[in-house]
Amino acid sequence: MPPAFFDIMEHLSIHLADEAAIAGPVHYRWMYPIERYLFTLKKYVRTKNLPEGCIAEGYIIEETLSFCVMYLEDGVDSKRTRIGRNADDPNNVQRLGLQIFAHKGCALEKPHEFKLSDEEWLSAHTHVLINCPDIKPYLL
Repeated sequence: MPPAFFDIMEHLSIHLADEAAIAGPVHYRWMYPIERYLFTLKKYVRTKNLPEGCIAEGYIIEETLSFCVMYLEDGVDSKRTRIGRNADDPNNVQRLGLQIFAHKGCALEKPHEFKLSDEEWLSAHTHVLINCPDIKPYLL
């Protein structure tokens, strides 16, 4: 085979099935959470001469602040008590009506408008009605 075949993406797909069969699900060997935590620890370093001391000090400060926030609970705005930027509003009151429309979501990007053809609209409408638990008793 020509050397161009061994591009990394093609070569990776050859080994993925074997790796999954040998090692099992990827979440047992995934390094992403560890790398994220190491990035957090790396941000604690202020003095390059003593990185271990800076990491230990930053970790202790973080734990102390977390304890204080949990102890004080109400009225303190912190990283632990703040709502995530992609989280739904916890004060959201559920809407009346069909169960499928009861939960409010949040947009992740700027809204844009598009038009469905009559056939697409009818297909989407039918799909929603068939998969709505409140409509099941009325289906034949």
